[in-house]
Amino acid sequence: MLTEEYLRERHSEWIGRIADAGIWEAKKFKPVNILVRPRSKNYHGLFRRKYIRRGLFRRYEDCIILYRNPVEETQLEIDSTLVHEMIHQYIFQNNIRDTSAHGKVFREFMHRINNAFPDSLHITISSKRQHVKGPGRTIHKLILLMFENGECYCCHIQPSRVEAFMRLIARNKKSWQLRSYQLCESNDSYFDSVRSCRTRLHGIRIAEEQLTEFCKEYRLKFL
Repeated sequence: MLTEEYLRERHSEWIGRIADAGIWEAKKFKPVNILVRPRSKNYHGLFRRKYIRRGLFRRYEDCIILYRNPVEETQLEIDSTLVHEMIHQYIFQNNIRDTSAHGKVFREFMHRINNAFPDSLHITISSKRQHVKGPGRTIHKLILLMFENGECYCCHIQPSRVEAFMRLIARNKKSWQLRSYQLCESNDSYFDSVRSCRTRLHGIRIAEEQLTEFCKEYRLKFL
């Protein structure tokens, strides 16, 4: 059941059904790639934005990814995870400010959709599996990226790639519209299960107003 073709059909259907319920506007959805990936230790679903640069050509590419985890075996669970990521897509693509990744705006969408479709959807606050937190044995290398538009990302970096990524960021700071970036490290066990960057940058999206709290909670040390 969990195929990209199936998810594209469900994505299109839920855009229309939820728009008909007056919860969002169908025309405000922008293109998104829908992908299926192998079982993940960390996620059931994920919305992410990739920055693609090929020579002088630069663009953003949005993706919704669902993972082949046992919880996605029923249509209810598949659709609930998919619509969870569609809420992120709608908020992100329309530059809607929220208090956090699953803040006030996200929760309002979630509750309205669940109430409108009680027999078809059961969206929960997170499609992310629980991480262990607290002091661990491994020192993780991290780069915080703060963009001019207020978006912030914490990128978990493969240790051998730290210098290469720092040079890449320095070269592209202006074109990427970075306000600042900071090399950090943490021994928190949370990052044991966060995929590290090897060939391209990807990271945990953080609301700007939550950045200080995030750094404190996950024991980030600025270098």
